[in-house]
Amino acid sequence: SKKNKITKVYLEKMFKIEEIYFLIELCPHMIYLKIDFFNNMDMELFVRLILTKINTKSNRQLQLLCFLVVAADDKMIEQLNKMINLEKLLFDYTIKSMCENIYLQWK
Repeated sequence: SKKNKITKVYLEKMFKIEEIYFLIELCPHMIYLKIDFFNNMDMELFVRLILTKINTKSNRQLQLLCFLVVAADDKMIEQLNKMINLEKLLFDYTIKSMCENIYLQWK
C-alpha cells in the first residue's frame, strides 16, 4: 500500500459503507473520491461515517468528496452544513451542489 499512488477514485456503484473504508485504506494517497450515490441511503449518515473515518486515520490526504445525488437541493446542503458544524467533522470546508453532484471540499 505504500507504493500505491492512486489519487483519484470514481466508484460507480456502492453497496456498503465498508467499500469506502476499504478504498481509504487501500489508497492512502487518495485526494479525490467520487461516488454515484443512490437515494436509498441516508445522506447525512453516509457523510458522517466517511468524515469520521477520515478524521480517525493518521493519513488524511483526502480533500474532496463528490457524490451524485439526483435529489440534491439547497435544503440537503443546509442539513449537511448543520451536521458537519454541530459535530465538528470539518472546519475549513466548502459544500455546493452542481448538476446533481454534491461537492464537499476541505483543507
